[in-house]
Amino acid sequence: MEPATPSRPLPEIISSLARDIEFRLAPGDVAELRRLAPGEGPPPAFWKIVVANPEIEGALARGGEDAERRWAVIMNGLAILRGLHRPGLRAGRALFDAGVKELRFVRLVRARGPILASSVRTVTRALASAGQLLDFTGLAALVLSDGGENEEAARRQLSRDYYAATYRQEKELEEAFE
Repeated sequence: MEPATPSRPLPEIISSLARDIEFRLAPGDVAELRRLAPGEGPPPAFWKIVVANPEIEGALARGGEDAERRWAVIMNGLAILRGLHRPGLRAGRALFDAGVKELRFVRLVRARGPILASSVRTVTRALASAGQLLDFTGLAALVLSDGGENEEAARRQLSRDYYAATYRQEKELEEAFE
């Protein structure tokens, strides 16, 4: 079963959420979203964002608790990365640039369900710690597609970008020693 997703393109929705979290929420609300752990009920700050985004509200109405959990993971990640969302900066490349080790990356792209939620939280903390700019859309697509027909496409895109960055670094090292 493919989870309920809004009709507007995902990159637009993620950018809108990132702006709301960065500019509309009070610092205490952002802190609430940052502390949100997988499996917890969403705090009031979550609902403040939902009601300001009718498409997400509709997705929650269609997708129930499963959609609520997925969007909570996304909002938690955006809150942790507050101010670091930049459209076009692919998440797989950003993970590599932030120093996320291959083992952790592989765990992320292989994770499912609650383990995926926990893995996304772990890598967003690593990205935030590194001050790494990125387009969060790739990670959001991973969360929204988990268990659906598009999940492998989301996993492949992240992998393609991560390993392309790995390859580029290896080529640069080889050229430096020639």
